[in-house]
Amino acid sequence: VTLVGFSEVGKSTFVASLYHKLMCTGEIDGYNFIDSDTYVGFERRAYIRNESLKTSYRNSRTTTLEGQFLTLTLSKDNKINKLIISDRAGETYKNSYTSNLSDVKQDKGLINSHHIIFFIDSSSVNNEDDYSDFCDDFQLLLSRMAKAGVFNVLKVYDIIYNKIDLIQTDEVKELFSKQRLDLENKMKNDYGINISNRFEIISNDMKDQGLKDVFKYIVNTLNSHRNCQYEESNWVQTLLNE
Repeated sequence: VTLVGFSEVGKSTFVASLYHKLMCTGEIDGYNFIDSDTYVGFERRAYIRNESLKTSYRNSRTTTLEGQFLTLTLSKDNKINKLIISDRAGETYKNSYTSNLSDVKQDKGLINSHHIIFFIDSSSVNNEDDYSDFCDDFQLLLSRMAKAGVFNVLKVYDIIYNKIDLIQTDEVKELFSKQRLDLENKMKNDYGINISNRFEIISNDMKDQGLKDVFKYIVNTLNSHRNCQYEESNWVQTLLNE
C-alpha cells in the first residue's frame, strides 16, 4: 500500500497511529500483530505515541534520507500475511517528482504498487486560493506519475482527506464538497483514476472513528490481494538498487 502526498499532510502521523494501535491492542479487526520491520527511526517516533501526547511534541516526519517502508506481519485464521506500507517523504513528491520525470521512473515501488492511497490535507481543499495552488502542484505530480507508467486499470485507488476537523462551518463544508468533487473529477477525466474509497480522518486522534475505519480497511485488503509476488516489486532489492 503506497501513500502518496505532499509534506505535512499527515502521512507519517497516520502510519505511526496505525503502528501504535497494533502495539497497544495487538490486533486490528481480528488480524493479530506478530512482528514488524521498521525504517530508520520509525519505532522511536511511534513508540512514544499515546492518546494524550500531542504531535507537536514529537518528530513524526519522514526525512528524505530514511527508508520509506514499514512491514507488518499479521495473522488471521492461521494465515500469516505481510502488509507493506510505503511512506515516502512528502518533499520527494512535492519537489523531486514534480520536477524530474526520471526520478519517478526510478521509483519501482510506486510504479509496481497495486494499491495507492492519495493523502490530501483538507485545508488545501476548503479554501479557494489554497486549492488553486494545491491543484497546480498535484496535477503536475499526477502528470509525471502518468508518464512514468504508474496508473493502470488494475490498481486500486483510494483517497484519505486528513485534518477533517478543520472543516467546521456550513460554508466551509459546502466549499470543501464542491472542490473535492472537482479534484476527483480531474483525476478521473485526465488520468483515468477511479477512486474506490474515500475516508475523512484526523490522523493524530486515536479516538477518531474515521481513523479506525481506515485501519480496518487497510488490514482487510489482505483478503483481496492476489497471493503472488512480482520480481519487479521486490522492495528489498529496490532499496539496494537505490
